[in-house]
Amino acid sequence: MRSESVWSDMVAIQDLVCRERYWRDRGEWDAMRSAFTDDARLRVTWFEGSIDDYVESSRTRDWDPSASSTHRLSPSVVTVHGDRALAETPALVELRIEAAGMWVDAVISVRLLSRVVRTRQGWKLASMDAIYEKDVIRPVFPADRLAISAEDTAAYRRSYQFLAYGGNGRLPDDVPGDDRPELVAALYAAARAWLRPDERRAASGPAHG
Repeated sequence: MRSESVWSDMVAIQDLVCRERYWRDRGEWDAMRSAFTDDARLRVTWFEGSIDDYVESSRTRDWDPSASSTHRLSPSVVTVHGDRALAETPALVELRIEAAGMWVDAVISVRLLSRVVRTRQGWKLASMDAIYEKDVIRPVFPADRLAISAEDTAAYRRSYQFLAYGGNGRLPDDVPGDDRPELVAALYAAARAWLRPDERRAASGPAHG
């Protein structure tokens, strides 16, 4: 049975995750930055690097200056272990982009996996990795006909094929996604090891001279 303090931590982390994406969608960059540690790292299809570079790239819309995006979050699954936690959040990323000569709405299904640490200022995100599941695309205007065949996207990853198609293939091939289970398994394993480093040390046994 979880203690009251653990429940309180879980609620605080859930709130932090929601507010960070809320601030990002609304361009509240200083507030968004405050949700992370100074050494936080992030990885999505269009970016991999430090939190400061991510904020700047989000502000200038480096991936596509004409695109707009919104995140729709489901409740996070939070696991707390002392002063560390993992939060996994199912999300829909809604994009309006130009593809195939027309404006389209794309919806990408992802899971956001974050490492979270307790600091003197409260819980902060130490990382965020997107795990891609699938994406769909449709014209903004009903009269438009979006003629994209299976052959058109055959070269792209199934978990974000239309996102890659709209970006003319300018996306990495090694981002974790359900179509690459080995990448997802490695990400989860690293996160679990980070969460409970004491268990990893115990499993390795005492050092011998």
